[in-house]
Amino acid sequence: MRAAKNQNIPAACVQALYWAMIAAFFGFFTAFLLENGYSDVQVGWISTIIYLVSTLLGSLTGYITDMLIPAKKLLILSFLFSIPFVILVPLTVGSFPLVLGCIIIVSVLQILMCGVVDAWIMRIREKHTELSYPLTRSAGSLVYAIAAYGVGLLIARFGYAYAFGANIVFLLATVVAMLFLENVPVQGRRETDEKPLSFWKALSGLARCREYVIYVAAMILYFYGMRLTLVFQPNLIFAVGGTSADVGAACAIAAVFEIPFVLMMTRADKFAKPEMCFFSLLIGACKGLMMLLFPTVGAYLGAQVFQAVSYGFQISFSLYYIQRVTPPHLYATAIMVYTTANMGISCMLAALTGGYMFEVSDTLLLSASSVTMVLAAAVFALTFVKRRSAQ
Repeated sequence: MRAAKNQNIPAACVQALYWAMIAAFFGFFTAFLLENGYSDVQVGWISTIIYLVSTLLGSLTGYITDMLIPAKKLLILSFLFSIPFVILVPLTVGSFPLVLGCIIIVSVLQILMCGVVDAWIMRIREKHTELSYPLTRSAGSLVYAIAAYGVGLLIARFGYAYAFGANIVFLLATVVAMLFLENVPVQGRRETDEKPLSFWKALSGLARCREYVIYVAAMILYFYGMRLTLVFQPNLIFAVGGTSADVGAACAIAAVFEIPFVLMMTRADKFAKPEMCFFSLLIGACKGLMMLLFPTVGAYLGAQVFQAVSYGFQISFSLYYIQRVTPPHLYATAIMVYTTANMGISCMLAALTGGYMFEVSDTLLLSASSVTMVLAAAVFALTFVKRRSAQ
């Protein structure tokens, strides 16, 4: 199918439908497990194993996109292959090993691909300068909010089968939208007979980019703090008397309030500054603090705004900043290493430790979330130390 002349429209559709797909499954699978008799610790271990697999495969996915398989082909194959495993999740919920295996596969084939989607759109932007990543990604946040809230209401009234069905419907629509986006060839080879750079050499090249290394280290801490409240968000909301509809509303509020801060990057020359990133990390710490001080459903929903301000800024800032401080031919790999810090290392540690924290006290979990985000800002401050010493 021919690519559209205006790439903003299909890119916005891809982002919107992709994030609706993610909202339908990943916004509710922990609540689904809890309501089927799994304990907080079991849910924590399931999430830990999922994120461990993501950690091992995340960077490799970016390398494959840079060197071996174009993003368009990889995404279509991954999404279609995930469908039978989405169907199997509710059918295997009575067996811990089987449901774990299905959720792991869906995680790798769907949510781990978010970095590939972003890197692909940013590559297209190099040729189609009219393409605005912030505008298209804002469509993702808006539709994520609508989908999360709508699916939450459906679950509350009809049950979780609607979440899995919605995931598949949005997935198929995403695949159709991707057909209208321009294909981008692999970037790691300059000539057809040239051997691609090895995976380890690609990682070694990124390790020499000091500002990139500092940013990824800070993001591991930041996402750990953020994921403590996200992975266990259903647990936290249920603990203060909330319902599945409230879980959906929390996702929706966070996504809606992300939009203005994603859109800030339409003026990337003005706002994609390390100083802005530093303050956004500090703002993120306020979510856990507010939830700690005001343990009610209303306050928990209001606290999502702090997450939205902080994370909404990071969504676009990360892509522009990483593009600026890493070699062009390693961009997808750099994005996926960053995504691994988000979806892999940080989530794995949050899931592993968060379940035990929550068993002890939700106060412990929320305190750890805020403190870790402050530490993330402190690590990122090393960027400014380096600059001053270099001047």
